[in-house]
Amino acid sequence: MTDLSNIVLLKARAGKSDQLGAALKELVKPTRQEPGCAICELNQSGDDPNTWMVYERWAGQAAFDSHMKQPYVARFLQQLDELVSDPPEVRPFQHRY
Repeated sequence: MTDLSNIVLLKARAGKSDQLGAALKELVKPTRQEPGCAICELNQSGDDPNTWMVYERWAGQAAFDSHMKQPYVARFLQQLDELVSDPPEVRPFQHRY
């Protein structure tokens, strides 16, 4: 089994940073409770308060795929277009050490 880590970068629309942060925060607790989730962290840039980063680590691709099918993720994705100025940038990594 190969661990999968994702770094997700999101840029809030002007005036929507607090709303985006609140919506992301609502994802953290239930995500951490999912089987296969090792880490889920939410971070806001110190240089640009409109930039948010989610770091998550999963037991593998199947665990992440299951996460993406959760109802609370679907609800978040439905409101994403009104909160972000650009599509989220997802950078996948595999744990090596």
